[in-house]
Amino acid sequence: MTTNRRIFLAGSLAAWGARTLHAQEAYPSRPIRLVVPFAPGGSADAMGRLISERFSAGLGQPVVVDIKTGAGGVIGSDIVARAAPDGYTLLLGIAATHAIQTALGQKLPYDVVKDFTPIGQISTGVIAISVPASMPVNNLKSFIDYAKAHPGKVSYGTGGHASGGHLVGEGLSALANIQMTHVPYKGGAPAFNDLVGGQLQAVMTDTTTTGSFNRLGKIRVIAVAGPRRSPAFPDVPTTTEQGVPFEPGSWFALFAPAGTPATVVKQLNTELNKMLTNKDVQDRMQVMGIIPTPGEPEAFRRTQQRDIEVWTRVVKTAGIKVDP
Repeated sequence: MTTNRRIFLAGSLAAWGARTLHAQEAYPSRPIRLVVPFAPGGSADAMGRLISERFSAGLGQPVVVDIKTGAGGVIGSDIVARAAPDGYTLLLGIAATHAIQTALGQKLPYDVVKDFTPIGQISTGVIAISVPASMPVNNLKSFIDYAKAHPGKVSYGTGGHASGGHLVGEGLSALANIQMTHVPYKGGAPAFNDLVGGQLQAVMTDTTTTGSFNRLGKIRVIAVAGPRRSPAFPDVPTTTEQGVPFEPGSWFALFAPAGTPATVVKQLNTELNKMLTNKDVQDRMQVMGIIPTPGEPEAFRRTQQRDIEVWTRVVKTAGIKVDP
């Protein structure tokens, strides 16, 4: 083989290798899996569908929602923590899965900070406290009075063990000195079905699921737990306004496994912020009772760490003990 031919072949192979490497690095080049760790019909499901719709259009690849329920979101979160850090497996996380459970001292198969890479915060919200429309209760004080008059006979449902609603319920029990029995579900929707059916006296969960049942006229929202009132229920006072100080709120956030390349994280964060600044998306979130919160991954990481500290103080101050 002549020298010129060897040089030509070497150059061709180098060019082919560069093109192949570029093709391998292109992201995304195949469908993306979005794990939603809560049951269909609730706020997490609705948010997952919204992300799937917007990201699929923006990234040019299908974003497939994969619902993996169980253990208060731990099963789905663990799947993502163990997944390859390539940007093709994402998690829709909430304050319960990535702040509250740690604040409660839950034994988790992962570290909520070290084993995940934040893509960004999606929204902020509150936990709504609801009762059956037939119940003689119109506000938080009358609910507390009802619980004191019926010790051991008030059960409240939530979207799961160690969820935001669960912690609000335990906090309310401790701060108001009342007795309530927690009944965990795999999501807010099945809890509301039992509330309407008469098996529960209250449900404490997100405003999205609450709103859909509230519109049926069979439940009554008596308070919201969070730093401010919900846009879904602007006339409903917070627990703090009604004499029970409980200010930490809830949030949605998008996570990837730890070690996901910075270029992929940046691309996903850009797509997320584009979604959150879209007027149609903002209007849809308004109906859900949550506030879009665009920003950078680092800013959300600080929010997550701050909320772990805040929830830890709440747990300690209220003397909350949550048994499985």
